[in-house]
Amino acid sequence: MFQQNYKSRFKPKYLTKKQKSVINDFFAGTLTEQQIFDKWHVTGQTYYRWHSDKLFADEFNKRLIFARRQHEFNFARYTSQIDACLMDLTKSQKDETARKACMDMINYENNLKDPVKSEFEKVPKIHPQLSGRIFKALAMIRKEDEEKRKSEKNPISPIPA
Repeated sequence: MFQQNYKSRFKPKYLTKKQKSVINDFFAGTLTEQQIFDKWHVTGQTYYRWHSDKLFADEFNKRLIFARRQHEFNFARYTSQIDACLMDLTKSQKDETARKACMDMINYENNLKDPVKSEFEKVPKIHPQLSGRIFKALAMIRKEDEEKRKSEKNPISPIPA
């Protein structure tokens, strides 16, 4: 009884070395969750209990926010190269590659408009019917391009009368 009251009254002001190490390993990205638990002899139950501790949860969230900002910065740095690459892929000879590139461009455009929103707040900006029309138009353009290439390779010569 005394030990339980003592623990509840005096919360630690700092993370333990084990808690810090677990957080560091999570954000290092080299180990899986289970490998981290095994390395530091932590059960999943203990880890989830740590998340209910404000100190641990705050530190974890700070690291998560920093990692997201770092990702967004790196993503913004290569935006023009990503655009060019996706545009090239839409002209691919493989239908599936072109279709996926189109989908990536649509999703990419939606994500650029408001990158601060969390994953749960993101909603598609393009109506499904509109995206279907875009795919149909791209398919028609591609079909016309293929027919044009075929006709240039095998020109039909008129029969002399």
